[in-house]
Amino acid sequence: MEINDEITIESSKLLNEYEESTSNDDIYCAYQSKNLIESKKHPGDIVEASSLSAVSLPEPSYPISEWLKSNCPCFEQLSDLQIDGILYACQRHQLFLPNNTRAGFFLGDGAGVGKGRQIAGVIIDNYVRGRKKHVWFSVSSDLVVDARRDISDLGCTIKVINGCQELDSKTKALGLSSDYKEGVLFSTYAILSCPSRIRQIIDWCGGSEFEGCLGNEDASTKVASAVLHLQRTLSKARILYCSATGASDIKNIAFMERLGLWGDGTPFKSFNNILSNFNKGGLAMAEMLAMYMKAVGTYVCRSLSFKNAQFETKKIELTPKQEKTYNAAVKREIFVSLSTAVRRTKCSSKTINASFWSAHQRFFKQMCMAIKLPIVLEETKKALVSDSCVVIGLQSTGEAGLQASLKKNEKINDFISVCRHIVLQFITNHFPTTIENANMSSVKVEDEWCTQAKEKLCDYASKIELPNGCLDELINTLGGKDIVAEMTGRRYGLYKIKEKVHCISRYSDNDSLETTNVSERDKFMRGEKLIAVISDAASTGISLHADNRVLNKRRRIHVTWELPWSAEKAVQQLGRSLRSNQTSAPIYLLPVTNLSGEMRFASTVCKRLQHLGALTRGDRRAASEGAFAEFNFDNEFGKQALQTMYTAICRNSLPQGLAVQDLCKSYSDMTAMNKSLKECLFFVDLISEETAINVKENQNRDVSKFFNRILGLPVKKQKEIFEYFTSCMEYGIKKAKEEGRYAAGFLDITASSIAISDGPRRIFDHLLNIKIEHISLEIDRGMSWDSALNRLKLTSNTGDEGFFISKRDIYGRKRIVLATLKNSGDNIVIISRPSTGASKSEERLNDFQKRYKRLNKLSEAKEYWEEEHNRSASECIHGASCRLISCTIGKRKYQIDLLCGEILPILNQLENLVAQASSILSRAERTVRAVKVQLESGERIIGVRFPAHLLRTASEKLTYNGAGLQEETVMTVKDALLKKAFMKPPSIKDYFKSNSKKRRSTDTQPSVDKKQKKLSKCPVCNVSFDDSVKWTTQSMNDHMDNCVL
Repeated sequence: MEINDEITIESSKLLNEYEESTSNDDIYCAYQSKNLIESKKHPGDIVEASSLSAVSLPEPSYPISEWLKSNCPCFEQLSDLQIDGILYACQRHQLFLPNNTRAGFFLGDGAGVGKGRQIAGVIIDNYVRGRKKHVWFSVSSDLVVDARRDISDLGCTIKVINGCQELDSKTKALGLSSDYKEGVLFSTYAILSCPSRIRQIIDWCGGSEFEGCLGNEDASTKVASAVLHLQRTLSKARILYCSATGASDIKNIAFMERLGLWGDGTPFKSFNNILSNFNKGGLAMAEMLAMYMKAVGTYVCRSLSFKNAQFETKKIELTPKQEKTYNAAVKREIFVSLSTAVRRTKCSSKTINASFWSAHQRFFKQMCMAIKLPIVLEETKKALVSDSCVVIGLQSTGEAGLQASLKKNEKINDFISVCRHIVLQFITNHFPTTIENANMSSVKVEDEWCTQAKEKLCDYASKIELPNGCLDELINTLGGKDIVAEMTGRRYGLYKIKEKVHCISRYSDNDSLETTNVSERDKFMRGEKLIAVISDAASTGISLHADNRVLNKRRRIHVTWELPWSAEKAVQQLGRSLRSNQTSAPIYLLPVTNLSGEMRFASTVCKRLQHLGALTRGDRRAASEGAFAEFNFDNEFGKQALQTMYTAICRNSLPQGLAVQDLCKSYSDMTAMNKSLKECLFFVDLISEETAINVKENQNRDVSKFFNRILGLPVKKQKEIFEYFTSCMEYGIKKAKEEGRYAAGFLDITASSIAISDGPRRIFDHLLNIKIEHISLEIDRGMSWDSALNRLKLTSNTGDEGFFISKRDIYGRKRIVLATLKNSGDNIVIISRPSTGASKSEERLNDFQKRYKRLNKLSEAKEYWEEEHNRSASECIHGASCRLISCTIGKRKYQIDLLCGEILPILNQLENLVAQASSILSRAERTVRAVKVQLESGERIIGVRFPAHLLRTASEKLTYNGAGLQEETVMTVKDALLKKAFMKPPSIKDYFKSNSKKRRSTDTQPSVDKKQKKLSKCPVCNVSFDDSVKWTTQSMNDHMDNCVL
């Protein structure tokens, strides 16, 4: 090895020994309640992201204790953290934004915290202060039951009106019944598609002066425009955005205008401005947004801890038979024939191609499920043996194939192949045979070739070997419907009875899908059935956890059989088996095949979960920990790698810095490799012709489409092109790190010692309505001789571990290191240095031994170690002659400067200042990085790294005219309304009880009034009941009875 090469290698490794840590420790911290009033602790291990926990909410000032006291019926039903959420929502609602609309609040709590009860608490607070009308929006009309439960669980009797339909039914000739002129109007978002209903809701609220609560639970982009119209019309409404997953994509908060993030006097001019910053700033920007929202009091996000849940990925290798079946299914006959048919019939190719690739995606997803079926069955049986129970999650049931057969009155003798149905349905419905505009005649002209091709393709699809319907096979293999609790959206199932397959309805005409699923859920929770299958149709609101209050307390093994399309659905599915008040946390199993194309589904979920963690939990790793982390390809590095790969393959070249063996081990020749992989791109329509020199422009960075399409390649080809792609991506990340461009979110600084050397002190006082502080930290990341010896004592004492010295001088000196094996008997070493401590990276033992030789004498090793430890306190690896004053490469002690506080409004300006001065900055300083550190005292500090020598320039050039928020006076609690809110409504039982008491009182002590009002004469014979005879009530009754008889 050349001397220059060795120096380059060592410098590169020390570059990467910079302070970054990718440890998954302390992603979450236990949520610390404000304990605003003495209340009970929440029944569950509740956490928030560590980056969020380092940010404090504003000081509480809202007088919620005016009504929420120990004698209040709902006091015992609200936990400490739920009271925190209610108080801060009400406190935020007292403020008006610069555009004169009332500020809103974002309740981002996850499963197990109780969003419903907090919404109910906010409504009660407003009601007792005189605001008697409120609106609660949710995704499903069935959830009105949950809304009523959440309010009644707090002992409150405020009426919940079930939508506009109930308002209609209670509106008579004289108008709306008085009982329905106040309360909570529960409605679905679907009704907002009707302008007249929107008008009805606004009129019921009382128009633009409405000041009640407007709860938006789990709203989506599909209804954003309607929600925007409503909240703009009701500018004084108290908006409450409630979603654990609503911010999984920044676009999902586009309708949350009341958060005050964009507009005049706010951090961003418009939503498009915030969107472009997110696209540029990535996950760090997302995390900073979450922290900013919490700091100004517009956001809280707590969730049930996943720390006791176990994540496990099951990687499945295809058997030779499975691979043969899969490869047979990827033949191109249908697509080739379809292209010919489109050309011959002159029909629109755009619509047909879209339908084809949609069917293609569903087909191969079903194929993946079939491949995973044996593992799902095996893990289910193992779980039952180990006294656990199983929840199996999937998205689709494949019932469409069965329904199609029933419509045709076909005799069903065996399980139906969902894959076959998808193919036949596409050919039948979308394969064109009629010539468009033939001679401009109204008579349809059939193309004979297309008609014959369609018949042959249907025949081919009917005969090809394809797997049976996975869900039916799963249920029957596990014992049938008497053993498996099915909670899905399908009506019919196929069940094998005495070796014959029968099609049986899951519920009778007197029942409904909802009641059937609830019944199945109850059987699972009672332990009558120990296996539950849950689909997307049953994923909202249903609980399947090991609840302390139910009979089935077995630990849940949650198998994610079919990966959801989005993180929202993934979170819903995972949350079914994780709740508060559980005896044990679930074990999550994620089976993933070695089909490279299936990584697309895992990657999509991973990306969403990662952003979900960043936006709703304040930490990019929070929602992507465990099994999901290894599958994230759909990011900027993935897009760049895809573009690089496409260009190199189509132009028969190699990506810069990579050789053929780096890219694809199946080839030794560049031309042969590119030719083969280019055929693959043509095979799945990523290039339009084999001679193309590039992929279609609108597809060359579309990672999702790439993974979707390569599912349609033979297994071997999938592996080859996936290997090429990941090599390009890994190289891109490596280069970005070397050049200081890699910013995957917050930088976790870890060191042997971190202390504050100066500050915090207030700076940039000229910036209106934001507070910024400057803190200087002294970092010591070295490893002392004693620490090195202690680390060596923990090793396995093999001959491959110990102290080593570089064989050649590196920047004029021999360099000493401590080498320890990652695992006993492994050939991977971890290197520790006196200057930078234990390495974050790993190295192969053989490569390491080429550059280093063992030091056998501890005395000699100690001399080298302590000399390097002392010198590196003030010098970088380049020595005293280094021309870059701020260089920290290989330096043990260095200073970093952080700007803390409300950074978001000036972040763009800080980045521009750093970019302008990049030529005089070190690699570490060229990026404005969000940084997180923990001091020796345990205190956490979060801010952005900014060069100290640019602070004066920043003070001169930074501008921000943030508008202050106007605060409204809090209305006092009205005793009459407080009493009314918790007054139990009279029942029929109360009526009879009341009359019974009156009768008993009358019989024992007749009042004077009753004597005076007795009858004067018999109504039958007219005999006078005068005082000459002592008439009693009983004697008068006897007399009248005798007269009648």
